[in-house]
Amino acid sequence: MKTTTGRPGAGAEVVAEPPSGGRAVGLSVLRLVSALAIPIVGFFLLWATFDFLRDADANRGLVVLVAVVVGVGGVFFLYWGMNRLVDWFPARYAEGVRPYVFVGPGLVILSVFLVYPVINTILISLKDADSQAFVGLDNFAFVFTNEDMLRSIRNTVGWIIVVPTFGVGIGLAFATLADRLRRRGEAVAKSM
Repeated sequence: MKTTTGRPGAGAEVVAEPPSGGRAVGLSVLRLVSALAIPIVGFFLLWATFDFLRDADANRGLVVLVAVVVGVGGVFFLYWGMNRLVDWFPARYAEGVRPYVFVGPGLVILSVFLVYPVINTILISLKDADSQAFVGLDNFAFVFTNEDMLRSIRNTVGWIIVVPTFGVGIGLAFATLADRLRRRGEAVAKSM
């Protein structure tokens, strides 16, 4: 170990020397083995966890606890591991890749839970009631020509427009009235 001092009176700064020959090879082998072993062990742990979560006889409270711990811990280790992987990139690439590494999993989750259901719903809408036979646009022809369906659509549109309009209008009216009160009255009105 070599020590250097910055300026006079400053504490000693310790600079670690790189490991020598055989030790460097040993560390490289250890890094390689851990880089291969950790994902494999993680895969088998996740497999066992998912088997436990699917067990119908398992304690429901324990299943919820394991699901939360594995979910939160899994996301944490996913981001931690990906950040460590990006740290190995050359500096000029690392900072360009890092934003995509952190946004990527969110986009994948967004795609799985939003885009896939939309596409699946569109495909199902083109099939019969059992989702077996392809019927094309026959379902849409029924929806826009049947009197009961048209009444349901009108009611739905009415609720979508009328309820939020009145809700926001009443809220704005109360906010305006509360704003015109004195301090004490305003505090009482806002606490209700």
